Amino acid sequence: MELRIAVCDDDEKQLKSVDKYLKQLELDLDVNINSVMFTSGVDLINYIKENPHSLDIAILDIEMTPKDGIRTAHELRTIGERNLVIIFLTSYPEYMPLSFDVHAAHYWSKHPKMEYDTFKARFSSVYDYFFPKSNYCMFRTIDGEELCVNPEDIIYVEAILNSRNKTELIVHFSTDMEDSTIRGPFNDFMSKYGGFSFEEVIRGVAINLKYVRKFPKGAVELANGLVMPCSRIRIKLLKAKYSEYMIKQNRI
Repeated sequence: MELRIAVCDDDEKQLKSVDKYLKQLELDLDVNINSVMFTSGVDLINYIKENPHSLDIAILDIEMTPKDGIRTAHELRTIGERNLVIIFLTSYPEYMPLSFDVHAAHYWSKHPKMEYDTFKARFSSVYDYFFPKSNYCMFRTIDGEELCVNPEDIIYVEAILNSRNKTELIVHFSTDMEDSTIRGPFNDFMSKYGGFSFEEVIRGVAINLKYVRKFPKGAVELANGLVMPCSRIRIKLLKAKYSEYMIKQNRI
């Protein structure tokens, strides 16, 4: 496993600290980290122009001169580094809204005495993005078939009552898998898999926030084109949950 990381900060003391922490992360995470250090955004841009798509991550200080981190990130996106994961370091939280336009993955508060454990904790979500853990689990259908499923591939589930007045769940997938009916109460599913960003939109129906595309008036539209009506109160709660999800997934 390998990560290619650029660190750009005009504070050489901070630069050395991050470099030191990255070397320690190699041992703790068992990953090969190839890092390059820059003291200006101009130097980083020139490096990328000569070595396009050669980096996985760029850690940028925002308060740099003459080209600050925000402008550096904008230029990185402009020259085609669309998949580069950008992380901002700053002592001033008011800069955060400016980072949304360049789709920054993380926004780390800069502290002159940031400890290694703090840096490692922040970096862990970046590591998980590049090297995700397996989330597959087993579902048993009403026909007795066992399905190996990643809950993230589920668009939504809906509870129904069968002819014996027992609850069953219809599972709708984003993949080529056919919709399946599984046994079990709706609340049990939510207790077990709610951590995969499932939210109840109406009684007995839960959607995966991963597949939300927009919120037309009084409803939510999913990636498969399905539009589900919701109450005004539920829409308000759902939008709040969706915003939290987007920030957590680093899409804002």
